[in-house]
Amino acid sequence: MSKLPETRIDENKGLSKNGSVLMMAALLTAALGMVGDTIITPGADAMFKYYNHDSFVNFLLSGPNLISMFAAIVAGFAMKYVDKKKMLLLAMGLFVIGGTFGGMIDSEPYMMFMRCLVGVALGFSNVTAMTIVTVMYSDENRRSRMVGILDGGMFLAATLMTALSGFVIQGFGFKAVFYLYALGIISLLMIALFIPKSPPESEGVNVNSETDAETFEKEHLVKNWKPKFVILCIGYFIFQTLYAITALMISVYTAETGMGGAAFAGTITSTLFIGALAASLMFGFTYPKLKRNTMLIPFACVVVGYGILLFVPKTVPVIIGCLLFGYSNATGLSQAMTRAGILAPANNASLAISIVSAVMGIGFFVSTYTVSAFKVIIGVDTFIGILPILFVISLVLLIAGIIYLTVTRKAE
Repeated sequence: MSKLPETRIDENKGLSKNGSVLMMAALLTAALGMVGDTIITPGADAMFKYYNHDSFVNFLLSGPNLISMFAAIVAGFAMKYVDKKKMLLLAMGLFVIGGTFGGMIDSEPYMMFMRCLVGVALGFSNVTAMTIVTVMYSDENRRSRMVGILDGGMFLAATLMTALSGFVIQGFGFKAVFYLYALGIISLLMIALFIPKSPPESEGVNVNSETDAETFEKEHLVKNWKPKFVILCIGYFIFQTLYAITALMISVYTAETGMGGAAFAGTITSTLFIGALAASLMFGFTYPKLKRNTMLIPFACVVVGYGILLFVPKTVPVIIGCLLFGYSNATGLSQAMTRAGILAPANNASLAISIVSAVMGIGFFVSTYTVSAFKVIIGVDTFIGILPILFVISLVLLIAGIIYLTVTRKAE
């Protein structure tokens, strides 16, 4: 029997080429844990009809995302003291247990508890996988490519699992969809075999073969990193809120414009994932050229996207607009994760990434409330009615971003 490739970290030699490939393959299987809340979403209508308890079903659908915000912060602190490989194994273990057994008993407290486990898995897996990439690939350009690949795996997993869930629900009923979480066992095996051991941050940081220790420390110890990181989080929060408004309200838009019903809205929504996947695959090429200026791309896409929704409410232009929104989402996520790892000192990398993950969740959470607030402020009762203010805000923020990056160009 042939011997498995060595994947243990050597602080002088780093990962071998085969070890690096196998590690990324294992992390890509863990992408399933990052999008675990999407697996049951195609069964939403069936669950609402079966349980006839809207608040309970709402928690089954969105509760994991809420829990993941808090879990992400906990993961950031935990990785200062716990091996990242163990953290990822724990995350995927909770994913398998909470998901696979989540629909076995028709008890609201039981099912809500199991969905909480899935939420913890969501937060832990996202932060831990991104931190592993940050630690293992200290070269900024190389890291950006790996972050893009990992984000691409996440969006691809969301697309495939959503489609597979629909077929399972149609053929076997919504309760059968919970068993898809058992696919996480594949990820557990891959992580156990191919993810290198990585010591807690309190014990120091591994250095791979691409850069030496001196370069690694110099790269991370950026002057005044905390104010820059706060600005990064604020910018990402604003962007994520603007994106989430469209992602969550696009079905309302298609209904208000008379474009089509639920089936058409589902097709339109899928273009968000297609755009995101394309952006993830391109990120490794765009970031090395633009560096911190990369964040202008998501805001520019949002401006054009809202412009299309406002001024050209036709099927083909709206599809193009949704592709741009999806492209903006993945680029914004990859850029925020990459910059967080660059700005923060090595012993705070996991905490910085966990905060970015929490900011993403908060942006989604407040987006629907933002829509309601704008409706009250403007005095309209439709989503179309607030599109002008969303377009203007996006345009002003893009201009402000250009000015800020121009003024602070010499700071880095």
